[in-house]
Amino acid sequence: MIANELHLPVIIHSNNSNKLVVEIFERYVKPQYGCVFHCFQPDVDILKYLIENGYYISFAGRITYKNAKKSIEVAKLVPNDLFLVETDSPYISPEPYRDRINTSANIEYIIRKLAEVKRMSYEEVETTSSKNAIKLFRKI
Repeated sequence: MIANELHLPVIIHSNNSNKLVVEIFERYVKPQYGCVFHCFQPDVDILKYLIENGYYISFAGRITYKNAKKSIEVAKLVPNDLFLVETDSPYISPEPYRDRINTSANIEYIIRKLAEVKRMSYEEVETTSSKNAIKLFRKI
């Protein structure tokens, strides 16, 4: 894996294929310098494996949707040292901007929802996510 050779983390965007990604990791090679499941699609079965391996879970606008029960369930289970927040611009806009082009300015809605779900303050989520990002992306 080129990321391992370059001492870089891996960013995974797996649309409905988390299980396949895990199978590839197990069969071929695991990321050695961190991994984030970007815009994680809720999958409680795979979540245990990700947490055990210290992989990060990133939450985007989907967690703000009214039908986001699985995303909320996942958010409750993710340890505070393994979550990130993102906007996934220009797609997956949070409520109240759903179905519009997303911008990074909308990050506040994801942070607010994650704070509510994890029973943390807005500032705690913001700080924790920033610290986690710096830890994962060591070279920034």
